[in-house]
Amino acid sequence: MIFLVVLVAALVAFCGYTWAATGLVSVAALVCGALRLILKDRSPWKVRSVPFDAFISFGLGIGLLVTYTSIQLLL
Repeated sequence: MIFLVVLVAALVAFCGYTWAATGLVSVAALVCGALRLILKDRSPWKVRSVPFDAFISFGLGIGLLVTYTSIQLLL
């Protein structure tokens, strides 16, 4: 599932819509973090603890948007 989102985001970025591609990956990371919090130990993927996995996912989702926005403001 996540692989398909990343594949679609890569195709969208290749077409020149980097903001949309960044948004897709960011939303996917946020959804993964939310799913990890909801499913807890029943989650199909487990890297570390539930709080760690959720923190990393939320950090990636928010960090991608903040980084992309700051780069656009510099240009």
